[in-house]
Amino acid sequence: MREMHPMFDGRLTALLDVEEIRQLRIRHARCLGGGDFEGFDQVFTADAVVAVADGEMSGLPAIKAGLAEAYRRYDRDARNHYAFVHAIIRSSTRLPITTSP
Repeated sequence: MREMHPMFDGRLTALLDVEEIRQLRIRHARCLGGGDFEGFDQVFTADAVVAVADGEMSGLPAIKAGLAEAYRRYDRDARNHYAFVHAIIRSSTRLPITTSP
């Protein structure tokens, strides 16, 4: 394999990092929108903390339970459907990109 110039290696790594974050946000929106609370294993770490308007959930089991409860609470028409849409198109992720070796 050909060795890459450090400038390009750093920029490529930053772009891959941004894409990984973007994919994580998409997984989160899909899990929440689809009620796939077990899928949060692929979104949150075991020690994650989620802060929401009415409190905080610490640890993966509490996050799953808390989001499942919110899902039930906001499903006022009993449609088995989460009442919110998570827009991810307006988000931005910025990482410092070094252009000099």
